Amino acid sequence: MQRWKYPPDKSAEAIELVMKQAETLSNAWTSA
Repeated sequence: MQRWKYPPDKSAEAIELVMKQAETLSNAWTSA
C-alpha cells in the first residue's frame, strides 16, 4: 500500500474511505 502517494486533493477522500472501512470492521467484530 503506497500510503503517501495520494495527491493532496484526494487525501480527505482517502481518509473518509479508511474511516468507513474501520467502522465496518469494528461493527463486524462487535457483532461477532
